[in-house]
Amino acid sequence: MPAPSSRGQQLEVRIQALELQIDDLRSSSRRRRFSTPRPIRRIATVLAVIAAVGILPMVVLASDTFSDVPDSNTFHDSINNLYHARVATGCATSPTLQYCPGAAVTRGQMAAFLNRGLGRAAADEDSGSVAADGTLDVATVTLTAGGTSGGTGFVVVTGSVSAYTTSGTTCPCEVGVRVVDVASGESPGLWSFFDVSNTASPSGYRNATGTSTWVFAVPSGASRTFAVRASVDMTGATGSLLLQGNLSAVYAPFGSTGGSTLSTMGEAGQTDGRAAD
Repeated sequence: MPAPSSRGQQLEVRIQALELQIDDLRSSSRRRRFSTPRPIRRIATVLAVIAAVGILPMVVLASDTFSDVPDSNTFHDSINNLYHARVATGCATSPTLQYCPGAAVTRGQMAAFLNRGLGRAAADEDSGSVAADGTLDVATVTLTAGGTSGGTGFVVVTGSVSAYTTSGTTCPCEVGVRVVDVASGESPGLWSFFDVSNTASPSGYRNATGTSTWVFAVPSGASRTFAVRASVDMTGATGSLLLQGNLSAVYAPFGSTGGSTLSTMGEAGQTDGRAAD
C-alpha cells in the first residue's frame, strides 16, 4: 500500500488504526476481565497518540487577566501592563475577558492606544506674598491621567518657589517647599527647606529658591489638581515676603517596574532631614 501523500491522509490512516486498536482493547477486556494492566497501558498509549495529533484539546495555563493570553505568551507581561494602565481594555468580555493578541489593529484603534498611553503635561506659574508665618499654595495645575477608568497611572510633579524681599527687616527667614495632591493631601514625607538671608544682592534683593519633585499614583482617566506649597517662618521679622512659584506635571502610564507599581526612595531620599508637619 503506497504511503499517504498528505497530512490529512496520514491523519485519516492513524485514526483508522486507532479505531482498530480501541476495538481490540474492548475485545481483550471482555476476554480477560481480571487481567487489566495490559489494556490500561494500551489505552494510555492510544490517548497519548490522540493528543499528539490534536484530536483532544491541550490545557494551557491561563493569564491572570486575559483568557486568551496564557502565561507562556511572549508578550504576556507587556499585555498585562497595558491593561493595568487601561491603555488597552481587550476585545471581548463574554464569556471571558479576551485580548485577541493575533488580531489586526486598525488605524483608529492605534490612535486610541496612543492617545491613552502617551504622556501629557501641564504647567503653571503664579505668585503671592506673606507678611507672617503661614502656608501658601503658590501655583497649581490640573492634569487628566491617560487610559480609561479602572487602572492606575502616574504623574510626575515638579515645583519650585523663589522668595524675594527688598526689606532689611523681613529676613532672615526660612521657607519650606513641597508638591501636593490638593484633594488627598498626599505629598513627599519631607519638606525641602531653604533660607533667605538678610544680605542683599547687588540689585537690592534678599532672595533664595527651593524645589520639590514627587511621583503620584493616579487612577487612569481621572483628573487631579497639584500645587507647589510654601511654608514660611518669619519669626521676629516684619514686612512681606514675595513668593514666585513654577509648577509642572507630566503623566506616565507605567511605574518603575514597567507596570502599575512604583518604587520610592522614602523619606531618606529627601533633601532635608526635617520631618513634615
